[in-house]
Amino acid sequence: MIEQTKQALKIFTDIYGYPKWEKDGQNKEEILSMWDDELKPYSVEQVKKACFHLCKYRKVMTFPTISHLMSELCDEEKDVKTDNQTQFILRTLLNHEGLSELAIQRTMWNLYNYSYNGYKGEE
Repeated sequence: MIEQTKQALKIFTDIYGYPKWEKDGQNKEEILSMWDDELKPYSVEQVKKACFHLCKYRKVMTFPTISHLMSELCDEEKDVKTDNQTQFILRTLLNHEGLSELAIQRTMWNLYNYSYNGYKGEE
């Protein structure tokens, strides 16, 4: 789980309690993966600000969904710097002699939460 998702869930859990999907036995990994994918382009500060804005203005009365949060982030500029840094690291690793593709995939996933050639952690 990326830091943006951790922060959003912490804020919402502190204010609204646990989400309904946590109690209903829905596929938690799939839901968290969707939150990660949606929040990845934004900085932690942007996500925290959007979370607090949702709560402050009572735009939702129950635990917000990712759609609620994305509606707050829709006018925010995506954190392009993070994407550029990630791409730079990937290019550097690819140009490094002696690294296996699996090593590159693991590094990109574990350090940057970036899926290279479909790798998303150990299964």
